Amino acid sequence: MARRSFVSIQAVDLIVMPCIALTVLQPTIAALIKWNLTMQFLRALVLGAAVIALGGCAIGQTIDYRQSSPEVKLRSATPVLVQVVDQRPYVLALDKKPTFVGRIRGLYYNPWNVNTKSGLPLADDLAQAVRTGLTKARISAAVGQGVTAAPAGQRLLVLTLREWKMDAYMRVRFDFDVGLAVIDEHGAVLASQDVKGSGAVQNLIGAGASVLRQALASPGVTQALEPVRESTSSSARTPFSPAAESVDRVDWRL
Repeated sequence: MARRSFVSIQAVDLIVMPCIALTVLQPTIAALIKWNLTMQFLRALVLGAAVIALGGCAIGQTIDYRQSSPEVKLRSATPVLVQVVDQRPYVLALDKKPTFVGRIRGLYYNPWNVNTKSGLPLADDLAQAVRTGLTKARISAAVGQGVTAAPAGQRLLVLTLREWKMDAYMRVRFDFDVGLAVIDEHGAVLASQDVKGSGAVQNLIGAGASVLRQALASPGVTQALEPVRESTSSSARTPFSPAAESVDRVDWRL
């Protein structure tokens, strides 16, 4: 009988004591649960804000390369027709639009496309930048398309884009590979120059202007853009081709 009573008391203790402990600790447990939920909410709020902030910085970004007008020290009375040809492989393959100028990466290194601010192809923006640079140097300049030879008494300046893009995450990298050719009225190449490079930059507008300035400052290009004195036989010149004859590495650290 005593044994049965002892067992019964043990059973009661096993049931009652946890209930008493739960009752005593309930405020503490509730506070801990509330604190944990609050911290989870705060963490989610901070993370969400960071994603929104980074997404806002990445989505819909544009660059206005029309402002990348190069400094041109050349003085010439010969009018110049400017043409830019986009031969970037991903544009030719239709993987990217002609307005594509690079990528900005989000929180998880996910890329977002960056396009021209004008909404026009990059080739149009750079043609405008070159024309502006020539105009500031008091050289008569206009923009053309689909031209293979300069109008009589003028020079055709063809800029070929083989690469031109930026990639931004913790820093901004600028990759470029361009060819510049000066063509006469017979469609012959008077001079050509390549400029290519890749590296970190602080100012993309300034970096673009630097690339264009380096190409235009080539001695051969400068000489070819000098005033036209007489017609040059096309047989004495190389026919126009996007391929370049020389390469320069530019200082893109601005």
